[in-house]
Amino acid sequence: MGAAGRGILKVTFLLAAVLFLVLPTPGQGGEPNDVGAAVRTSRYVFQPEVSTLLQTGGIAGVNWPYTVAGQFCVSVDPNTGGAWFTQVYANAGDVSEPMRTLDPNEVFKLAGLVGTVVDDATIEFTGQVADCSGVLLTLTFEDDLVHLTGTRTPPSNGADFFVFTINAVATRKYAGGTGEPNDPYRIATAADLIALGDMPTDYDKHFALTADIDLKPNLPGRKVFSQAVIAPSVVVPKHILVVECEPFRGHFSGNGYTLRNVIIQAEGEWAAYIGLFGCVTGSISDLRLEDINIVGTSKVGGLTGYNKGTIATCSVSGSVAGETEVGIVAGMNEAIIVSCRVEGSVSADGNVGGLVGNHVAGTVAFSYSPR
Repeated sequence: MGAAGRGILKVTFLLAAVLFLVLPTPGQGGEPNDVGAAVRTSRYVFQPEVSTLLQTGGIAGVNWPYTVAGQFCVSVDPNTGGAWFTQVYANAGDVSEPMRTLDPNEVFKLAGLVGTVVDDATIEFTGQVADCSGVLLTLTFEDDLVHLTGTRTPPSNGADFFVFTINAVATRKYAGGTGEPNDPYRIATAADLIALGDMPTDYDKHFALTADIDLKPNLPGRKVFSQAVIAPSVVVPKHILVVECEPFRGHFSGNGYTLRNVIIQAEGEWAAYIGLFGCVTGSISDLRLEDINIVGTSKVGGLTGYNKGTIATCSVSGSVAGETEVGIVAGMNEAIIVSCRVEGSVSADGNVGGLVGNHVAGTVAFSYSPR
């Protein structure tokens, strides 16, 4: 059961049921909660360098350009052909003096517009704001990008009204979803997974795999990682260099899908907290790792270097190596690991185990012992 030792262990699937434990397992099995449901929601982030809002008109004949930043969600009901904006958090700013700002949601009343799906790539929105100006917006989709164009036009009998025109580009976050418990972000490609690793602000969100992913380095967009793929270590300059890790605090459900060929070669002062996840205080469930090859120094594991959360119903195969606190599932464990199985090899000079390199505290249930 991940006992500490020295040398190399060859690990097989010998079951040693040590404890029966009933755990809450959100998102275990099947697909994300919204997969197969009628309404699908995706979050998009504006690209400020190519997103503008233009204000013109009025008695003074102004011509004020703004840069748009922020994000929004779009929901689509394919059964009715309807669509709507949700969770709009955006702003538009003009860097000239005096600085001006606008709220695109207020300008176009995005949350109140009525959307119609025109075809597979186009949604049109119409509506009206308080001064009776009419709004017409179009979303045009291409892969993970959406082009938002449209105009707010004053009524024909209006005086001193402004015309607002938006021309913006936004990128979909991951493969869809909103990151909420009932609508996790969908991870469908290697690019989605790598993007998660580069987004610490999302480490408290919910995620779900929707396909098998191969991270073999010779495939396009892949690489040999020098740190954990998600929640990597950081070196903090104090009196001496201290290696810390911002943990993954959300929930990651593999939905029974497989990540293959996670290759990590970590060296030097960054080589602690090494694994698919550097450190975890949230939860991981129903995930399969196959043919991993992970090398670090301390707190090195296949799934995580350091577990202070819940890991449930996972399997890991391949090789893991380091100097100390090295295990195929977790390098160090201080929380819960349940119903995980391992197969492969693990090597270290000290604190090495087939399942866990250093089991400090917590519970390991339905564990697999090295032969």
